[in-house]
Amino acid sequence: MDRKKYLRIVIFGLIVVGGVGALYPFVMAMKPSAKADAALIRIDISDLRNGEFRIIAPNPSFGSIYNGYGWSLFVYRKQNGDLNVWHLPTKGRTVGMPDVWWYRPHFPCYEFGPTIINGVVDESKPIQCHKSDEPNAAYMNYSWDIDGKVIRGHVKDMYRAKGIVQGNYFVLGKSS
Repeated sequence: MDRKKYLRIVIFGLIVVGGVGALYPFVMAMKPSAKADAALIRIDISDLRNGEFRIIAPNPSFGSIYNGYGWSLFVYRKQNGDLNVWHLPTKGRTVGMPDVWWYRPHFPCYEFGPTIINGVVDESKPIQCHKSDEPNAAYMNYSWDIDGKVIRGHVKDMYRAKGIVQGNYFVLGKSS
């Protein structure tokens, strides 16, 4: 290797190292700060046992939507301890069932949730509307599996909330 080639390799290496060194502070600054992490919404799930669900209204991260409905959180702890959290449109104590999209509620459902048999959630049965005054039976057949994927009906999957479990809290909006 001649001297000229050696100098080119060394200079190229120094440029790469300098570029990485110059970019390092910018990359590290993109991580959320402790203040931003502390400002995230935390939902207490310490008293939610396996096989239980709860609707938390209003959803602190969203505002009002179509037809007077607002967003709420539907929190379900599966029998194996995994936690599912979805965004649902609600008005008062009713859940707005989607026409196709969840952000466009079509009719009110007075009892929405997993199927309960003898006081216990049966995870092999669907999440659906169990009580409504909607006369059209096709709308009443909307159903989702226990993970929020649509089983029946021309509607979308349940709108999963982004977040992670940290101790006794579900931290809404945090990814890791």
